[in-house]
Amino acid sequence: MAVYNTALYLDESIWSILNQTFKDFELIIIDDWSTDNSAQIIKKYQKQDKRIIFLQNEVNLWISKTRNKWLKLVKSEFVASFDSDDVAESIWLETQINFLDNNKNYSVCWTCINFITKSSKKVQKLKYPENDKDIKDSLFYVNPFVNSSVLIRKSCFDQVWYFNETLKTAEDLDLWFRFASVWFKFYNTQQYLVNYRIHWANSIITARNEMIFNTFKLLNSNNIFSKLTFNFRAISFFIVSFLKYSYVIFIIKFID
Repeated sequence: MAVYNTALYLDESIWSILNQTFKDFELIIIDDWSTDNSAQIIKKYQKQDKRIIFLQNEVNLWISKTRNKWLKLVKSEFVASFDSDDVAESIWLETQINFLDNNKNYSVCWTCINFITKSSKKVQKLKYPENDKDIKDSLFYVNPFVNSSVLIRKSCFDQVWYFNETLKTAEDLDLWFRFASVWFKFYNTQQYLVNYRIHWANSIITARNEMIFNTFKLLNSNNIFSKLTFNFRAISFFIVSFLKYSYVIFIIKFID
C-alpha cells in the first residue's frame, strides 16, 4: 500500500486488509511523505498488528517509485497493490489466492468493483470482462483492470520489471500492456470484492489531462491504433465504464 495524504480514508482501508479471511500475509505500507497525519495512523496500526511493515519516504517520490520500492521487498509468491483510499471485502484475498492456486496457467486475477463515495456509500457497480481474450481485447479501448483488486504472481515482475518510474499517471496501464505483450494469462473472478472510492483527490480527477495524455501516448507506443477493429464486447465495456464513472462523479459533486 502506497500512501499519500489519504488520512480521511486510511483507517477504513487498512482495517479492511487486516480483517481479511486469509490471514497469512505481510502488509507493506510506504508513506510517500504525506503532509497530513497518514503516518501517525499507520504507526497506530503497526503497533497493533505485527504483519504491518511501515516505511516512509524522505521526499515525495510519486506512485511508481513508491510501488517499486515495496515490490523489491516482497518475498511471497503473490503480490497485491492496494490503494489507500479503497476498501476490500473480507473474502477478497482468499478468493483471489484460491483462484491462482487452482489455476497455475494464470498469472493475474482481479475482481469487479463497487464504486463508493467519500462517505463510503455504495452507489454503482462495474463488471469487467471475465476471460483472457475479452480482457486483452478491451485493453485496446479502456483499462479493464482496477489496481486495488489485482493479485499477481510475483514471478511476473522478473520478466517485465516493475512500474515505469517516468510515469506519474497511467503507470498501471503501462504495466498491463507489458504483461499482455508476454502473454501472461488474465482472469476476472466476476465478484464485487473491492470498493473503489471516487473523490476529488483521485488522480482521475486531479490529473485528468496528464492521464489522458499518457494514455494516448501508451496506446500509440504500443501501436494500438493500427490494431483496432470493431469489437462489440470491448466497445460495450468502454461505453458502460464511461457512463458509470460519469454517474459516480456526478454523485460526489452534487449529492455526496
